[in-house]
Amino acid sequence: MRAGERPRELLSAELPRLSSLVRQITHCSRREADEWIENGWVAVNGVTVNRLGARASPQATITIDESLRWQRNRPVTVVHHRPVGGAQTASTAGRDPVSALQPDRQWRSEGGTTRLSAAGLHGLSCVADLAEDEVGMTVFTREPGVARLLLGRAPRVEKEYHVRVEGELSAERIEFLQRTLLPGQPGSTVPRVSFLQEDLLRVVVRDNSQRQIQLGCAQVGLRVIEARRVRIGGVALGKVPAGCWRFLRADERF
Repeated sequence: MRAGERPRELLSAELPRLSSLVRQITHCSRREADEWIENGWVAVNGVTVNRLGARASPQATITIDESLRWQRNRPVTVVHHRPVGGAQTASTAGRDPVSALQPDRQWRSEGGTTRLSAAGLHGLSCVADLAEDEVGMTVFTREPGVARLLLGRAPRVEKEYHVRVEGELSAERIEFLQRTLLPGQPGSTVPRVSFLQEDLLRVVVRDNSQRQIQLGCAQVGLRVIEARRVRIGGVALGKVPAGCWRFLRADERF
């Protein structure tokens, strides 16, 4: 080493991490950048780098696999099954859907065999959220048409809930509950309340954003143990396990 020169390892340590440079270029998350590098989707000056913690010169030419750009921009809508106790995760998922939609939790028995990395989930927003104490079907999308339909001020799409209650169920109480839910529910076809089994009701409404179902049940002397959303419009949650998600199928419409 010549006089005045600095050891190569010190120079290397002063270079920025490759993951930081990838984030600057793509505006992706730290997690995504690490995933891309680890999977060999990032090249520096034409050479693939797949070592986490690798560093690179800011002047280097950094390229990202083109398939990632396609995944991040393709129209995507996802049906997610929020589990019991999953409210905190799902409530933040509008800002960071990857926190709720882990790639390894994709359920492929429905919705085709397409697989996306975390990059493919970039830009998704929750457009059909649930209250903190509710479980079941939520929807994430980056399709403007789906977002407009499900986030509109005047709810037009039916939501079906299976509501487990504590208290005596009778025809009179069910009828009174249906009348209780009528105010603020536009359209002649909703709400609908019917008996499913001993302690379970099927309730169809257009809007439960103000906990109309829970409040209505309380008015007729029923305590809601669990409210599970199982359908939004023409799309059903189906057999998606709790905590898992699937893609909206081509034959499904909200």
